[in-house]
Amino acid sequence: MKFLKIILLLIPASLHAQTWVVFVHGTIGGTLALYHVNEIKKNNVLDGSSYARQVERYRKKELNSKDRLLLDYGLIPIPTHVPAHFLDQKFDPALPEYGAYVIVGAFDSLMQQVGYLHQDIRYFTFGWSGLLSQRHRQIAGFDLYNALCNARDAQEEKPIIIVVGYSHGGNVPLWFEEAEHYFKRNLEIDTLITLGCPLQVETVFATASPVFKHIYTIRSDGDLVPQADRISTQVGKSSARLHDFLNPAELNAANNRHVCDIRILVNGNIKSVDHRSFFNLCYKKKILPELSGLPFLMFIPHILPILHANPNWSNMDLHLNVDAVRHAMQIAWSEYQSPVIKAASDNIYPHFCRVRSLTDQYWSSRIVKSGDDLTPLDNILLLPATVTLQTESLIDRLRNGSKA
Repeated sequence: MKFLKIILLLIPASLHAQTWVVFVHGTIGGTLALYHVNEIKKNNVLDGSSYARQVERYRKKELNSKDRLLLDYGLIPIPTHVPAHFLDQKFDPALPEYGAYVIVGAFDSLMQQVGYLHQDIRYFTFGWSGLLSQRHRQIAGFDLYNALCNARDAQEEKPIIIVVGYSHGGNVPLWFEEAEHYFKRNLEIDTLITLGCPLQVETVFATASPVFKHIYTIRSDGDLVPQADRISTQVGKSSARLHDFLNPAELNAANNRHVCDIRILVNGNIKSVDHRSFFNLCYKKKILPELSGLPFLMFIPHILPILHANPNWSNMDLHLNVDAVRHAMQIAWSEYQSPVIKAASDNIYPHFCRVRSLTDQYWSSRIVKSGDDLTPLDNILLLPATVTLQTESLIDRLRNGSKA
């Protein structure tokens, strides 16, 4: 790990392509779906329906929350000065005080500490309807696919794209395979990370798609949400575990790619991370007191280098071990349900102390304002006319309830 970090620090910034990190939220107001089971089961949730209006109202409330990684609809670029000034506490006072800015600032600080210091990293959120609906996730997947292609085509050099999907937000990018079939714009995703995603037959086999170079599905046995969705899938079954559908080792051997199924243990406890603790600030139910309100999302910067360095891994346990008395925190890896540790990080406790402290300060002191002055990126980077017509025609059919 130290050697990898030194190499990264020595490479001049000009030799790096931009790295884009895109955060995709999950279903919004999940309990509202219980009142609309029939239309969800029939995959017939339409824009303007009672359910859609209820979720829209709930979404506006969530947008103004201090702990959500959520912004407006579409591909929203995080202003570059937000992560740049997280550590020196020089946020622009005119900036809307969304929780997403604090979370991304903390995430970027950890990215810098593990060796991305000289890389040009840009952050985005992608907002979609958040409806518990297979069709709406497909629409969102097509929208995100085209928005990323638009943004990529405006660059001189192709960016390295990392997508982090939380809950059903992990299924949104899995529709990229079908989008590639329709639009043929040659999108390449370096890494897709899903956190607590309800894997389903409609999308899970897209993990074999050449659109993705690395796919990491991360789950916790303390998260019961992925298995709970039995209504927005045609077979009435979801699972957090990739191995319930396919064998990642066979995918890796056949496609020269890396797919890995990962379970989390915290100090040996397989149930420490619940669904909410993956993505949003979690002050009400903390993973550990030593982490305060930091979500599991913050460990991704430490996870990626070791996963990329071990392409033969396919079914792993991630052990987060914390000893507050000794000021020690370590990530260790073993094969699933094996006591034998295959790799372990250095002590990462110092990395988290300052980030945790600043996150606590921001969360407790910032007053969230209403309103939003951000513009979705896909409204700026317009599609070529022929692609626009094709996209609108296809997505309109989906929104109207027709099959693609």
